[in-house]
Amino acid sequence: MMEQILAIGAGHDIPFDLGKVVLDGKIKEFFYNQRVALVVQEDLIDRGYTVHDFEGHLSQKKIPFINLIHPILSVEIHHNANNDTATRGAETIHHPNSKKGKLLAEVVLEAIKEEGFKTNKVHEGWYRYNPKSKKFFAFTSRIKVPSIIIECAYFTNWADVKTVQQNDYPKRMGKAIARGVNWYVKTHTN
Repeated sequence: MMEQILAIGAGHDIPFDLGKVVLDGKIKEFFYNQRVALVVQEDLIDRGYTVHDFEGHLSQKKIPFINLIHPILSVEIHHNANNDTATRGAETIHHPNSKKGKLLAEVVLEAIKEEGFKTNKVHEGWYRYNPKSKKFFAFTSRIKVPSIIIECAYFTNWADVKTVQQNDYPKRMGKAIARGVNWYVKTHTN
């Protein structure tokens, strides 16, 4: 059997960008991104995959590394924030021109929903900081394999914050993501 390589990592892992910080610094996004990503990585290794973590600056380190190792797919774990505090739930982001990326995003979000988590929707990967922009997220557009971003919950929604603070949250979320990735690989790749 051919080696099946996956690239799975946590977003916001550089010293000056730890992502969203809430509750007077008690909740830092990168801490949760990393905890969930580690569960995903361990679960997929247990299933027989070769899993590579990636870290550092997105354009300078992550993207070149992922393209160099030629994985089947790549996933970056995040937690979200929004000016509308009512917005909540997990969501996935894919490049609009990637049918395989869209399918991966749909499959993983469904696995998260099946685990009992609140889900939002699958998004096309337009650059979120400027809604009028037609630029794509670098992570979903500059990687040469199907790539998605998973936003596991909203740190600006109190119900989501309570969910991520539960002791079993990283394990449940991570295993749900790993199930979705595994199902995608087993049923949609050659």
